[in-house]
Amino acid sequence: MEQTGLAPLLAPLGGAGWQRVVAPDLERVSAEGWLTLDRQRAAWLESVRPSTIMALFTAAADHPSFGYETTMYEHCMRAGTRALRDGLAEETVAAILLHDIGYALGPQSHGELGALILAPYVSEANEWMLRHHQIFIDVHSATHPEAEREGREAYRGHPHFEWTATFCERYDQSTVAAKDEALPLDAFTPLLNRVFAAGPRRVRP
Repeated sequence: MEQTGLAPLLAPLGGAGWQRVVAPDLERVSAEGWLTLDRQRAAWLESVRPSTIMALFTAAADHPSFGYETTMYEHCMRAGTRALRDGLAEETVAAILLHDIGYALGPQSHGELGALILAPYVSEANEWMLRHHQIFIDVHSATHPEAEREGREAYRGHPHFEWTATFCERYDQSTVAAKDEALPLDAFTPLLNRVFAAGPRRVRP
């Protein structure tokens, strides 16, 4: 709260040479001011984006298993390792590695959360896969009392149906065993830096 007689505390700038844009509200920011803000914001986001996303992902590294042979984090590492060994495109490897990134925040909506986080940096096919894999995985969970084995059929004929089905078959439901290979996170770091350093595409809601 600003105190009478004292200068207001200004937020620190993010780098040498950054300029302050001063305006009492957004409606009075000049066109030049918006260009300055956008330029500085883009530079800062590019510098912190990979580490921010990886911090969210690695927050699960110490979570326990729910009873599986592996933890959710280890499952993702095994899925990413298989994708890397299969020679898939880098943004696809990233999507597979991080497909459960939102699980601890919202298990019932983690597909949506992952898609929202990764959509600007992956293809539309991988965004769709991330968003719908929760529905598609049920075909592999026949004995689960709440599984909707036919749930994915509502999407049959969609351009990304087959890829999402393939993801669930090869990279999701089959990477829960402790015997499956899991490379260390360092093996993915250069790839992830390249994927997330690329300028994000605009995603329409």
